[in-house]
Amino acid sequence: MTLALKSKTELIKEITKLKKQLEKPTSVRTEKLRSEIDLKVYDNLPLPYILFDDKKIIYFNKKAAQVLKYNKQQNKETGTKSIYDFVLPEHHKILKQLISGKEVKGLELKIKNNKGAPFFIELQCKAVLHQGKKVQQAIFREITQHRQLIHQLEKSKNNLDLILHNIDEIVYYYDSINKQVLYISAQIEKVLGISTKAYIKNPNIVIKQCHPDDLKNIYETVHKIRTTKRTCTFIYRVKNFKTNKYVWIEERIFPQYNTKNEYIGSLGVSRDITKEKENELKIKESEAKFRLLAENANDIVFHYSFEPEPVYTYVSPSVTKILGYSPQDFYDDPFFGYKILHPEDEHLLRESESRIKKRTG
Repeated sequence: MTLALKSKTELIKEITKLKKQLEKPTSVRTEKLRSEIDLKVYDNLPLPYILFDDKKIIYFNKKAAQVLKYNKQQNKETGTKSIYDFVLPEHHKILKQLISGKEVKGLELKIKNNKGAPFFIELQCKAVLHQGKKVQQAIFREITQHRQLIHQLEKSKNNLDLILHNIDEIVYYYDSINKQVLYISAQIEKVLGISTKAYIKNPNIVIKQCHPDDLKNIYETVHKIRTTKRTCTFIYRVKNFKTNKYVWIEERIFPQYNTKNEYIGSLGVSRDITKEKENELKIKESEAKFRLLAENANDIVFHYSFEPEPVYTYVSPSVTKILGYSPQDFYDDPFFGYKILHPEDEHLLRESESRIKKRTG
């Protein structure tokens, strides 16, 4: 089976294998280098892959040719180019150290394509054997747009702080490419009792403070955002680092994507809704007490709302015993009470209604 006919799953396995190889420590000892590599394996990888030494680029796959705007026919016509022809001069020193055997992970370089257009890449390298000689194999990805975003965030950070300092919400930006929080507003200390510095250093520490009953919902929401690529809002509880009391948080996440529709990060806005939740609980408790009293009373107890539309919001079960009608009869028809009233007594109900409306304004 040729590589071109391989399944997506097989390609992912090969990419993962290659990444693991590149993440292993580089050794300058030839006897510890992996065995001869088969370049055909990498030609159709969806990641840019190159093989080079200190003099020339030995091999580059189709994806690398696409990014560098340099095909194999041009390579034959102009002669083999060096990696230094693409990497800008200010990065040549670190590149020489890399070629000499220095271990480098996640190296950011500014390079230019064959047409002279500059852009940034993140490079991962490992020494390998090719035709009995030690060379460097590398995969890279373009990060120009990502760096521009970071630059814009840093540039506007001071102004952003001034704006966000006067609001109650916690605002943050998470960079999914480098797995780090680039910004978190100062309100986090007031709401959760943790400093911005401590949170940026280890954002996962907040997950450990979340209420166990809310973790499932948190993970499901994050997964939903990734799959639907849409903004989501969810509510959960976090234990304040200083008071050890749970705080109710309402969080809204806006996933961020680049021009290629690749997920690059999240903009989040969180607010403390503890008071709202406590009031909601008090209302529920009051309603429960009211229902307990009403449903055990011998009198008919009801609640009727005039605005915005007439409606019975509650009718006690005792109405069935006393009048022979069910509470649902009143819920279905807001004027049911008038319809069953004796005609001679209707004016009494109208007068009562008028007095109530005057008192409530």
